[in-house]
Amino acid sequence: MIVDFKRNYNGSLMKPAYYGMEVLQESRMMIPDCRRRLAIAHADLLQLLETEEELAESEEYNEARNVLDSVKLEG
Repeated sequence: MIVDFKRNYNGSLMKPAYYGMEVLQESRMMIPDCRRRLAIAHADLLQLLETEEELAESEEYNEARNVLDSVKLEG
């Protein structure tokens, strides 16, 4: 049986199952950061649309408003 090993950040060898678990853990750590960044982007877009109401006639404004209205932030 041939086992495929990968090197981690320190250069030492890891078994594939361990490597998969490491990737899963890193992905789980990224979720809260992505949520935080999305909440900031949502607030920024909302503020921009509120301050730039004179652009309400433009297609971009209406598209941004539609996107903003279609998104519900959790937690």
